[in-house]
Amino acid sequence: MTALRLHELLIPAVASAKAHREWEARVSVLAGEVSLPPGQIRGRWKGGGSARVEREAPIPVRIACDRRVLRKILAFTAAHYRQQEVLAYQVSPEAILFWAKAAQARR
Repeated sequence: MTALRLHELLIPAVASAKAHREWEARVSVLAGEVSLPPGQIRGRWKGGGSARVEREAPIPVRIACDRRVLRKILAFTAAHYRQQEVLAYQVSPEAILFWAKAAQARR
């Protein structure tokens, strides 16, 4: 069994609701679960070797998955939102999914 880790990645807030629904549907297939903490965050960064500072209020999204799945999600996210870079970071080294139905079936 591959260990799950909790990751957070930032998706652009400027995309349409339809684009977000499509992204969430695809990522849910890959990871099984997507959580959106309340609110947006503010940020700025220099990306792609540019001297220009970009400003945006990205949406943080939390996903429990292994590193292989995270790489697929990052590749899809970059292509889907036409991003040059996608930031993701580990929130927790361990994530546990508890399935109540499975636990009840073992009783």
